[in-house]
Amino acid sequence: MDGYLAVVTKPDGVLLDVREDDEFKSGHVPGAMNIPRGLLEFRIWRALGYPAVVDTGRRIYVQCRTGGRATLAAKHLQDIGFTNVVEVIMTIDDWEKKGHPFVRNQPGSPAAAAPTDLRDRRARCVRGRPSAARASGRPGRR
Repeated sequence: MDGYLAVVTKPDGVLLDVREDDEFKSGHVPGAMNIPRGLLEFRIWRALGYPAVVDTGRRIYVQCRTGGRATLAAKHLQDIGFTNVVEVIMTIDDWEKKGHPFVRNQPGSPAAAAPTDLRDRRARCVRGRPSAARASGRPGRR
């Protein structure tokens, strides 16, 4: 954890939090970008600069709440071509308890209120429509 503290204090790569958006909004390590693990392969490229050439050798520190999703996400990033991936195995609760830097969004703040996940926007649309299948963009299935 002390090694990660040095990275957070003086980043030498990308800090990637793979928790769900609501988990991230409830509190996170400063400087971390949030891409939920289930959306990683769809969002990582643009987050790292696509359509420009993406440096797949750039160091990426992957973290989550307990280390499980970080391990899976790190393996997936390696599978799609990233070569300098580090899983951060710690619990976010221990990080906060030790008094390490931690950003906590207040309810009602723009960061906490803004839907950053397509599912959030889709969920709002589905409530007003008779068919979840149509709202999800899948034609013909109900």
